[in-house]
Amino acid sequence: MKEPCAHCGEECTKGVIAIEDKSFCCDGCKTVYQILQDNDLCQYYGEGETPGNTVRNEAYYDKFDVLNDHDTARLFTQFSDGKIQKFTFKIPSIHCSSCIWLLEHLNKINPKIISSEVNFQKKEVLISCDKHITLKDVAILLSSIGYEPSLNVSENFQKKSNFKLILKIGVAGFCFGNIMLFAFPEYLGLDDQEFSKFFAWLSFVLSIPTLFYAGSDYIKNAIDSIQQKYVNMDIPIALGMITIFGRSTYELITDIGPGYFDSLSGLVFFLLVGKWFQQKTYDTLSFERTYKSYFPLSVNVEQNGIKVQVKLESLNVGDVVYIRNEEIIPADGILLSDNAAIDYGFVTGESDPIEGTRQGIIYAGGKNRGTEIKVQLTKKPDSSYLTQLWNKDDNPSKDSVNTLADAVSKYFTFAVLFITLGTLLFWLIADPDKIWTSVTAVLIVACPCALALTIPFTLGNSIRYLGRKAIYLKNTFVIEKLAKVNSIAFDKTGTITKLNSKNIHYHSLDNTSLDQYNSIIRSIAQNSTHPISMSISKFLNNSELINISDFKEIAGSGVEGTYEGKRYRLGKMNHSEDGNVGFFIDGSLVGYFIIEPSFREGVAELNRRIDHLGLKQHLISGDSEREDQAVSEMLKFSNKKYRVTPPEKKDLIQSIQKNHEIVAMVGDGLNDAGALSQSNVGIAVSDDVNYFVPACDVIIDGKSVKYLDKLIRFSRINMSIIRGGFLLSFLYNIVGLSFAVSGTLSPIIAAILMPLSSITVVAFTSVSSRLAYHRLFDKN
Repeated sequence: MKEPCAHCGEECTKGVIAIEDKSFCCDGCKTVYQILQDNDLCQYYGEGETPGNTVRNEAYYDKFDVLNDHDTARLFTQFSDGKIQKFTFKIPSIHCSSCIWLLEHLNKINPKIISSEVNFQKKEVLISCDKHITLKDVAILLSSIGYEPSLNVSENFQKKSNFKLILKIGVAGFCFGNIMLFAFPEYLGLDDQEFSKFFAWLSFVLSIPTLFYAGSDYIKNAIDSIQQKYVNMDIPIALGMITIFGRSTYELITDIGPGYFDSLSGLVFFLLVGKWFQQKTYDTLSFERTYKSYFPLSVNVEQNGIKVQVKLESLNVGDVVYIRNEEIIPADGILLSDNAAIDYGFVTGESDPIEGTRQGIIYAGGKNRGTEIKVQLTKKPDSSYLTQLWNKDDNPSKDSVNTLADAVSKYFTFAVLFITLGTLLFWLIADPDKIWTSVTAVLIVACPCALALTIPFTLGNSIRYLGRKAIYLKNTFVIEKLAKVNSIAFDKTGTITKLNSKNIHYHSLDNTSLDQYNSIIRSIAQNSTHPISMSISKFLNNSELINISDFKEIAGSGVEGTYEGKRYRLGKMNHSEDGNVGFFIDGSLVGYFIIEPSFREGVAELNRRIDHLGLKQHLISGDSEREDQAVSEMLKFSNKKYRVTPPEKKDLIQSIQKNHEIVAMVGDGLNDAGALSQSNVGIAVSDDVNYFVPACDVIIDGKSVKYLDKLIRFSRINMSIIRGGFLLSFLYNIVGLSFAVSGTLSPIIAAILMPLSSITVVAFTSVSSRLAYHRLFDKN
């Protein structure tokens, strides 16, 4: 008989590959074993004799043949351009940090895989790979290492997890209630030994499912944590539960007393209720559930032959959407236009546009480069995927409160275990009868949960409140960055000024009527999202749209396109001092638009309030100095720069930062993209909030620019609320531990106090951030 593989259990029919005392059937199995061994994850092999034995035989993989079907494969495909593919699988068996580590290092097992990223909450893995590996191959690879993907795309593992938790709460509650009933004779001081003994043994029987079923997650997580040489808060909790059960069982068997089975069952019940509450809290904070409140993306949809703006969450499969130049494609679809140039740099990091053809598939996250295109959606927009792209490579800094909280939580458990050991030694000498209650109370009452909830609850609530004022933040880290801002750089056009189509006039240089070119100019302008282009398009709103070819938009210069063999351009006029918008035909200036912008409502008051906050203000504009006098009379800036090109704006931001200024750049999403990206906080202003700007941290409606100073003040207040939450959490733990160490706190009261601390912090942060919001933004 041939030797079995130590990983998958298959017979080594093609020869044996041996490492130490292990035999493997192929390089793949050997590689998985080496990766696990090199990273101290070989406890994976403790789950069975051959945990990779899903590689049983080729017939086992037949169920993955469905992934070769084109329509089925599209359900799992997030992106494919012929070079790079992105697949998403649900993995039900993900349960710990080892799972995450292994699944995020698939490239070490198969070099055709570029990267993989786990979403633990959704039990999903997003895999990027090259074109030489199929979807079926990826599914087989996942199965071979013990993580078989689910082929049911609609399966909701979160609901299953919630049901299991509720079931465990039910079991713990039933046992707790009955054990309390059995303990009544003892509570009332009745002296019937036979009944007391009988009820004590019944309590013991009920405590077994309480500990080993209802409380199993704590024990299992503690064991996994120890095996992985990582300390978490489940360790002291599991120790506390096992200590109570062991001591109670010992007392019952030796006839010392009835034990503390009522305390154990109450402890498990209240811990599970606290866990349920915490889970509901995190569900409430989940960006993927609440993005509708503050994710501004919407698109133009064709309805009855006309364009209507529709919010992202209202889009459906089959909708025909229009994507203008520089706009993000919200969902996978089929291209209905003749051709398109799609930049997938937002998805893959490679910015070279890919040519799309009629009836070809285009993917969510791509950016249209060129003439407006029509796309028929084949999937509903996936908010989690878009926000994952928006938040790519955006992590808290080393001095972040998030990093501080993580560090405190990490060492918290060590401190608790140290205090527990000290308590045990003290009461061993002082009064051995108090050892078990004191030690257990210490293990249970101390908890960093309140500390962990402070940051997400404060900042998560704040993001939702800001959404009510059409201020949309990329993530919670942005609030922390805003609180540190001490300098603001403003663009002018579309930021502190707004354009009105009623204040536009056309002046011809060749005595040709504008009517002759209305359709051409509008059709070129409507492809752009720049405020000037949008104003001109609106000015010519009654003109018919025509098909423009070879559309281009050059940041800081203008827009251009070809119609019937002639090249038309709208943009800057050479050597112009007045900032008007020229209209060119084949390079010759034939006329220009005179645009008279006006200051946004409340900008003057905003400028004064920012000055009172002590923040420096800079004006960086690509326009001419034509309106400098009006600007100077109304607004105060530390310095002003005009005729600045987009690359120069980025350089200016960089030079300001070298002066130890933490800069927020406020501008439009096209010409200011480089400056927005370079700044510490990029704030994109749009009067049409359907324009999604990946380079920025904040998207703000033009009408809400007047709240900019309040946004910064609100961010600073939130950081103070977080510090207050930290203080509350520390005070709770200090007071709770002092009572527990002194032997005056019972384990069951400790179990009640543990979730109460979280409730207290949640209430404090929620009420405080709500009051701060109303005090700042609802104030006249």
